[in-house]
Amino acid sequence: MTMNSCLTAALTNRARLQWMQDAIVPRTYPSEPYEHLTRAAARAIDVPMVLVSLVGDREQLARGVGGPLGDLTLCMTSPLSHSFCKHVVASQSVLRIPDARVHPLVCTNPSIDETGVVGYLGIPLTTSDGHTLGALCAITHTPREWTSFEEAILADLARVAVCEIELRAELGYQERRGRSSEGCAQAEGLPERTADILDHMLEGAAAIDREWRVSFMNEAGAAALCIDRDQVIGQDLWSVLPRMVHTPFESALRQAAVTHQSLEIEAMVPEAQRWFMMRVVPARHGLAVYFADITERRRALEALAVRETQLHQAQKMEAVGVLAGGIAHDFNNLLTVIRANCEMLMQRPGTVSASEPLLTEMHMATTRAAELTAQLLAFGRKQVMQPRVVDAGALIGSMASMLTRLLPQTVTLTTRCMPDLPAVVIDPGQLEQVLLNLTTNARDAMPDGGSITVRTGFVNLASMHRDQGVDIAPGRWVVLAVRDQGMGIAEDVLSRIFEPFFTTKPVGKGTGLGLSSAFGIVQEAHGHIAVETQLGKGTEFRIYLPAALSENGEEPSDIALPVTKTVERVLVVDDEQAVRAVVERVLASDGYELHVARDGGEALELFEAHNGAFDLILSDVVMPRTSGVELAGAVRRRAPGIPVLLMSGYGDVQAVQDELERGTALISKPFNASTLREAVRRALNDRDRTPRSSPPVRA
Repeated sequence: MTMNSCLTAALTNRARLQWMQDAIVPRTYPSEPYEHLTRAAARAIDVPMVLVSLVGDREQLARGVGGPLGDLTLCMTSPLSHSFCKHVVASQSVLRIPDARVHPLVCTNPSIDETGVVGYLGIPLTTSDGHTLGALCAITHTPREWTSFEEAILADLARVAVCEIELRAELGYQERRGRSSEGCAQAEGLPERTADILDHMLEGAAAIDREWRVSFMNEAGAAALCIDRDQVIGQDLWSVLPRMVHTPFESALRQAAVTHQSLEIEAMVPEAQRWFMMRVVPARHGLAVYFADITERRRALEALAVRETQLHQAQKMEAVGVLAGGIAHDFNNLLTVIRANCEMLMQRPGTVSASEPLLTEMHMATTRAAELTAQLLAFGRKQVMQPRVVDAGALIGSMASMLTRLLPQTVTLTTRCMPDLPAVVIDPGQLEQVLLNLTTNARDAMPDGGSITVRTGFVNLASMHRDQGVDIAPGRWVVLAVRDQGMGIAEDVLSRIFEPFFTTKPVGKGTGLGLSSAFGIVQEAHGHIAVETQLGKGTEFRIYLPAALSENGEEPSDIALPVTKTVERVLVVDDEQAVRAVVERVLASDGYELHVARDGGEALELFEAHNGAFDLILSDVVMPRTSGVELAGAVRRRAPGIPVLLMSGYGDVQAVQDELERGTALISKPFNASTLREAVRRALNDRDRTPRSSPPVRA
């Protein structure tokens, strides 16, 4: 079939022409609603002319607006030879023409020279029966590259135009059938043809006449409103749906009836506690109303908004983690050197007593700096965790005296630990950090004094539980709570308390990392933090940690083995000369034989040169050429019995974590001299407890 024959067939379709006739006869076509619609379209996409055009088999009827300001009302009839819209009818699809003068479909159209049509965008006006009656078209007098956004705007307005056309067609159909004079509600409603279509819609549809009577309602609408539609047809809308009175829906319906303009709203019906979307389209008979219960959709959107907020928070956490990791390695190396040397000076015999206060202050400052770095890394989840089975009650008991020393005399501390509390699996140092941060936060919330209560508890949840907006999954949970009698947290502040660097404390009084690092630690342990607060009454932070499968929270204690008289060889590997020097200084004073390498590659060369005759490999994690993790793997393959102790300030957390699971030990930077000695001795003791399959031969 040729293009011309397809066009002729489309334009002469009898059912389509009957739709058109019903839409335009006997009432004047089109009327005021089309003027409003086309003017809105012209302004929205900034074009000089927008028309609603219905294409017949001989001519095209069009009405709309034109002029620079869209202030000229246009009503015209033109022959098909001048029609662009006939091609939209034939294809039943959108037609974009940037420049009609060179477009093969319309370049010979007389309208180009007679009316100056150059740019054209036509959106099909297709009825629910599938008949394309014409197009909503935008016209320019200069070339125009049409965008998808402009097409979407016209497509939305085209749907409104189709609703108006269908309602007019139905009224024409009624009048043609001689039923327009019955004077009943049905005469103002929709006849059977459209009613059948509307009854298959998933959204509610209703027709309201000019006397506010319900003249039609489909099955979906009756179900959404929980009413019997047979009993409401012909009845006053406000009588059958009194819950609509004094709601935004009543206001919208009355506004549409007065202004004759379509509108759409979303609002809640307070009595039913349900959200509805309502679209109102003014029609000749009154109002066409389309509506749907969107309660579940809104809940889904609210849940999505919560997830987006959580994602945004997670992204901020990741950004801080990257920032922390970028500085932590070098910063921790510097702190290691300062801290260890400071401690060795303090322990050196004959140190001048006048220097002791200065050294003490220096040591305290490095300790505080180390805590800040640890908090940054914990918040960003860039710190290697060493989880173990922990008795939370015993840990709180051991911390009580230390926590008390942090409090002024006006603040008292009370601990209430549940007996036989299940153990949890967490890095004990990290849990101590959480409790310390929450306790100091509670102290600062009570400048005039008060009481802090630290308690433990246990819950076994059979179903999902929500605590202050935090969802807790079913299961066994150990609860640690810290309550204060402070001023409470304002609502606008509560949503931000876990943000990094956010603080309400005066400058110099807080870093804004205490709660954020606690949040990161608890999440890393697969737990949750809930916050209950009341202004003027106080705040309670509740930490939920998964209960361990084992009820035993005790760790085996180190066995103090006698130090062998054989000199033990330690291979020290670090790319920082200052760190190597301080490690050498500490371990040499304990009588170890030390060999030093600047990176993992050099360490492997030394290892091979000495036939692996080392008692311990003490290595940094982040180094050029070969990292500490790679070095540990190489040593394990060559001599499985030689222990490796990694020194970590920052690195590939997952890689280090995997290495720890293989038996490698870890000491976190910055460390002091005593911590280094203990870690080295523990690693060597663990070696002596484990028989070697093939001990290396000393060179």
